Amino acid sequence: MAPTAVVVALLLAQCRRDSPVTVSDADVEKVRADDLAHLAKREIDPAAVRALDGGACKGKGSTQDGVAEDLNGKCIDFGTPWTILPAEDGSHSHTPMTFLPPVSNVRAPAAPEVAQHAAKLRAAVLGMQFPAMCPQQGRGVMYYHTLPQVGFGSVIEYATMHQARALAIQTQFRVGAESSVAWASSWFCGPERSLACYFNMTSCCAPVQTQNGQPLILARRRDPINTAARGFNEYGSMWVYSQLTYLLFENLTPHTRKALAERRATTLATNLRSMSTLLPPRHGVGDAAAGASRPLVIGMHIRRGDSCSNGRYCPKNLTSSYFAAAAQLRATYGANHILLATDDGEAASMCAQRHMGFVCTTQSIERSKFLNGNVAGTAGLIENRVAQHDQKDDPLSGSAVSLDALADIDMLADADMFVLLFRSCFARVAYGLALARNNRPPPVISLEAPWSPSRMGKLAGGKMLGRKMDTA
Repeated sequence: MAPTAVVVALLLAQCRRDSPVTVSDADVEKVRADDLAHLAKREIDPAAVRALDGGACKGKGSTQDGVAEDLNGKCIDFGTPWTILPAEDGSHSHTPMTFLPPVSNVRAPAAPEVAQHAAKLRAAVLGMQFPAMCPQQGRGVMYYHTLPQVGFGSVIEYATMHQARALAIQTQFRVGAESSVAWASSWFCGPERSLACYFNMTSCCAPVQTQNGQPLILARRRDPINTAARGFNEYGSMWVYSQLTYLLFENLTPHTRKALAERRATTLATNLRSMSTLLPPRHGVGDAAAGASRPLVIGMHIRRGDSCSNGRYCPKNLTSSYFAAAAQLRATYGANHILLATDDGEAASMCAQRHMGFVCTTQSIERSKFLNGNVAGTAGLIENRVAQHDQKDDPLSGSAVSLDALADIDMLADADMFVLLFRSCFARVAYGLALARNNRPPPVISLEAPWSPSRMGKLAGGKMLGRKMDTA
């Protein structure tokens, strides 16, 4: 049985960080061997993947990502792009992917079998991560002393992937207290410079060391969306990813939850009285039925900033790209409200002007900080710039940017349908969280890439069509 929220809080209160846990060389080697034997997505047979909506599309996809039925009765594989489209306004060519389910499915309750499978996975993870006693006897630990210094969305994806691998081999997942220093500033996180500053990830907080007294360092996997967990892959890789993302956001630390609630209240009240009733404050587990009486909301993510200067699909004309896609959703479902997450000042301005007649709101943040100032190469990437800032009043400090991102993701995931790029880690995290909160896939127009961007490499003889995979 999974621990309740009250039990989790009690376990966290007893968390000991002062005495390292020593794991034997034999335990380390067993974890490594078990993890090496876990094939992740390669263990999933597309023919066995059940439909995400509980419908009749089981086995009708060609990838391990997931499948569901659209409004024309066609089975849509989330891992397969539709076609390669030519470049727009000097940007790169792109491979959109669209999923438009029947109108009646948008706020329909989850299929019982899908909800039951979700409850099973969530209970298994919580039981593993929040045991009554730490450390767990007879089990190793999948401990990562550091996570890659990449975009914040990608760091979250690395965590969910390794959590899935730990679940598959029945061992606990932990991260080091300084595993994500760039994204966890000392002014907000204190000594916990890791994702554990933002999420309650485990009740076992002691650092992990080897027999020689050195930190345990396991080799990291490289593909953050190669997410699967043996015994829980019935609905495909995207579904597993979504459930693990859900568990992170349902277990926010108290100071993170407070910071996100403040940003939500400000965003939904800014220049838009009606918006405060569209996405009400979250209290515990999301409930699709709770918002059944509110107008439909489109969640839109427009990332430009350093993304545009690093060889990625980045249309200059937002009207003919993002807002045209939103208009398609409006024509199909009647949604006329947009919640926008963006690092781009032009997009925020168009939102404020109610472009194309959309009622729109977005966070009020200083977006100029996302411009890289024409810094060449990887030095201009946001993850490398936030690492140089750690002051509380600095809008470019890691925690300032992280909290804004978490607030955007949390709000986007309460929207009913989406316009985004699945190439973006940030967008995948938001969509995955929405899928898990409702336990059915929302409508989505991805202007670039299907769920697994690496899938596009097969369309170009193993090359990524001249684009880089996003890590933000």
